[in-house]
Amino acid sequence: MNCSRDISVLIVDRSGDWGPDLSERLISTGVEVHVVPSQAAAMRLALGKRISVAVLEYAMDQWTQDLATSLAGSQVPVIYTAATHRGPKPLSGTAARAAISVGAAL
Repeated sequence: MNCSRDISVLIVDRSGDWGPDLSERLISTGVEVHVVPSQAAAMRLALGKRISVAVLEYAMDQWTQDLATSLAGSQVPVIYTAATHRGPKPLSGTAARAAISVGAAL
């Protein structure tokens, strides 16, 4: 499946465990991808570039809530991934397929 280059996905991966894998999968479809480790970097991109969707690891902590609120204020939709498991394959293709599906709908 090839997506338009007009779709830009922001991946916010604090741990660095799952972002690179998802990024590779999305890039292979033709999507522009930005992977950042912090809330500050995420907001710099959200304010400076046109971001179609942001992908965050689901967590019920203040950091995630604050970032989701800030992104929503910048009109950036958020997709949550399932919590990663520390191991050799940190992310299944589910999050990638969800991000691609949302990207295709934009």
